[in-house]
Amino acid sequence: MPNISTIDDIFKQQARGNYASRMGVGATFLSATAAAAASGFFTLSLGGNAIGSTLPSTITEFPIPSGITSDLINLASLTGLSLNARGLIFLRLYKVGTVTLTATGSQFTHDAATFPVLRSEFGVSGKAQALWPIIQVTTALTTTAAILTFNYVNQTGSSVTGARTFTFPSATTANGSTFFLPLEQGDWAVRDVSNVVISTASATGAATVWLAEEIEPSVNCFANALTADYFTGYGLKIPNQVAATATSGTVTTLATLSVFGASAATTSCIFDMSVLS
Repeated sequence: MPNISTIDDIFKQQARGNYASRMGVGATFLSATAAAAASGFFTLSLGGNAIGSTLPSTITEFPIPSGITSDLINLASLTGLSLNARGLIFLRLYKVGTVTLTATGSQFTHDAATFPVLRSEFGVSGKAQALWPIIQVTTALTTTAAILTFNYVNQTGSSVTGARTFTFPSATTANGSTFFLPLEQGDWAVRDVSNVVISTASATGAATVWLAEEIEPSVNCFANALTADYFTGYGLKIPNQVAATATSGTVTTLATLSVFGASAATTSCIFDMSVLS
């Protein structure tokens, strides 16, 4: 099959019958602690299992055939949610490291893989991926809401010492609660996270830092309703379900259904028709 480098290529492959129809199902979303102003306003609930300290520990992903270079969303997203008016997004997560929230100072342990993660796009091989930094609580906080700053490599490859503080929404932020980390003015994504510095510690608490890649967005306006959306790519990038690879080593990665703005438990599923290459 020829390489896919434009959206028109997707339609050509679909017309030839070179596409797959599949269903992905997320486990029940957690009942998380809602974000506050100092924690970025937006709660992000990941559709993984609520068991264990390495959330999300289980999820049913789209089955991806072996040996392909691209698995591209091209036609439909059908989603069902049990909450009203929630934004649903299909994300690819890359584990960048873990954070201990019970002591001050540098408390970040970077994953063994070397970032950035790389993918070939539009004929450019090994392109560094610029992703969203998110933090997911894996051990609930108690007594005190932890406060942190973090250092990162931004979307252009420049090292940044973060000065903007992130404060967890409460002293009892629930296990599994997930939030966006704040970037410095002018930055919109990161390639890597180099450190997390705790200025106020909690009595208990730990978290995982992920870099999140948007694969496909959707929306659900009514409880228990089904929505259908037509997607052929966003911006200048065609959504690709195949994971990017680490610069060196093997990165921990998974695809997950995620809900924006939901702090109560919910469930969802997603249907996909995509082109393979």
